[in-house]
Amino acid sequence: MLAGIQRAREASARHNLPLGLALEVLYGVEAEMAVTPADVLIRRTGMLLFDRPRCEKVAEGVVRWMGELFGWSPQEADRYHQELEAELAHARRAGRTNRVSNG
Repeated sequence: MLAGIQRAREASARHNLPLGLALEVLYGVEAEMAVTPADVLIRRTGMLLFDRPRCEKVAEGVVRWMGELFGWSPQEADRYHQELEAELAHARRAGRTNRVSNG
């Protein structure tokens, strides 16, 4: 357990992530079998759904940290980053639609 905390602490510094989020990513990968950044940020943390501005700030760091954990090639990391950006764009559009229909 302490080794995981240390790994997350180092990743937090390397990828400019809050330590708590680096730990959540590590736990999601190791214990919950999360395999994509979108999976972590939508299903494991709920951040994309409930704190999109924060999600947008940490997205690149989450992709880099997960890429490090899985040993992704630059092309794989780019593919997962594009997938995450598509989910963020969808959430932005849905947010605008909800504001218009609720306002």
